[in-house]
Amino acid sequence: MDLESGELIAEVIDPVSGSRVVFEDDGRVAYAYLLSSEGEITSDVWLYNRSPTPKKATWHDRKAAPFLNPAEFVRTDIAFALPEHPADIMVVWDVIEKPNVSLCIHIHEELVGILATGSKPGWSLLAANDGPLARKFPRKS
Repeated sequence: MDLESGELIAEVIDPVSGSRVVFEDDGRVAYAYLLSSEGEITSDVWLYNRSPTPKKATWHDRKAAPFLNPAEFVRTDIAFALPEHPADIMVVWDVIEKPNVSLCIHIHEELVGILATGSKPGWSLLAANDGPLARKFPRKS
C-alpha cells in the first residue's frame, strides 16, 4: 500500500527468529511494532506525526488513538523526509538470542527507530524527550 490510499503499512519478518515488525502510518501518525513469532507485541515506538503536532497530549482520550506525540516530545531541529511507499522503509535485524530481538528502522536510509524485545516504548530519532510513546536516541559517545 502507499499513502494514496490513506495509509502506509509495511511488514517485515525475520527468518531467523520468526519475529516481525509492522510499520503503520495511518496518514496522521506513524508507529512501529515488534511482534514475537507468536504474535505478541514485545516493543512499540512512535516514529513521527504526519498531522500537525498538538501542543498538549491527548493520551487521556482513548478515542484519539493512535496518539500524536505532543510538541514537548517532538524534535523540530531535524529535516526528515517522510516515507511514501513501503520501499522507503528498511529493517535491520539483530537476533541476540531467541526470543530477544532488536532491530533498526531506516526511512530513506536514515536510522529513525530502534525496537528491542521488552522495550516499551522503543527509541525514535524524532523524540525530543523520553515519554510514553518513544524514548529519545541515546547520545553518541
